[in-house]
Amino acid sequence: MPSYKGSGPRMRGIRPHKRRSAYWLIPLVVFATALDAKPAWAEDDRGKVRQCENQIVDPKDWATDPRSAMSGTEDASRTWIDLRVESKDHAGMLMYIGARHVTSPDPALFAHIEDVFKDINPSVAFVETANLDFMDRLPATKEEAIQHWGEPRYLGFVAAHAGAPVRSLEPKPEDLQKHLLELFPKDRVALLFVLRDAQAMRDRYRAFGEALENSVSSYLSEQQNLWAKLDTPYPIRNIYDLTVKVQHYWPGLSWRDVPAEWFDPLKSPEQTGSIFVNDVVRQESIYRNHNMYAVLANAMRDGGRVVAIVGKTHVEVQQFALRCAAERK
Repeated sequence: MPSYKGSGPRMRGIRPHKRRSAYWLIPLVVFATALDAKPAWAEDDRGKVRQCENQIVDPKDWATDPRSAMSGTEDASRTWIDLRVESKDHAGMLMYIGARHVTSPDPALFAHIEDVFKDINPSVAFVETANLDFMDRLPATKEEAIQHWGEPRYLGFVAAHAGAPVRSLEPKPEDLQKHLLELFPKDRVALLFVLRDAQAMRDRYRAFGEALENSVSSYLSEQQNLWAKLDTPYPIRNIYDLTVKVQHYWPGLSWRDVPAEWFDPLKSPEQTGSIFVNDVVRQESIYRNHNMYAVLANAMRDGGRVVAIVGKTHVEVQQFALRCAAERK
């Protein structure tokens, strides 16, 4: 499964979900489950969710966290992990699927998603994308969905056929980038998103040459429109600007050849040679982890039967906070 961070790649009708991928700096947001009504619990219960938020693990600390060896979510024979959490006092439960980032979709994971729906009959499904437009143009058949869609969007496909509403786990893209711009220079934030988009198009969709350049040009236009909402000039106007920026930081490297490990929040720039990219990715991941946790904990404590699919690391670092939130009365 590819990395879905930030904005997902798009090419000729194939638009894998966007990863915008936010957090303790923003208010906890309640996403409705089967009903769009205000939950029975009020400010005090949200306070209890917030009390567990400090148990979210920083991605850079996950490998050395003593709890990582006994989290109980790993199965080496599969390309995903499961976290099942039940909130008995609130009659809610969560099945949280964390998929490993591989370049080819795993048919067994598609089958697992179907099994989860049969098992728990979820009242709401959450996906790792800020843009839910894909729900308006679902494919006609399961086979078509499997052939062209990644696992998160397939979850949306199955949810639609099961009658479960689909919600986003993500903050608004402009909120995420505004947060990052408070921490890093503009060109570094811009480079993260466009280089990751190019890498995903290259590695997952085998886009090269003109196809890759056209896709990246389209993405740059999208980012210019997004930054306009922030009243901030976007620093990369076209492919030429992108080439110049990349040569400035990494002489001799083409933007087409950036390695996938640059976008791993568990690694440092010193390990990968990215200079700064891994640091920006880590801050993005922290922000998004807090947002995901808040959304899922609130939905579960509202009595929802919740299913969600994200990248594996998100499940790992959020699991202790989610268990804490489930246990609080």
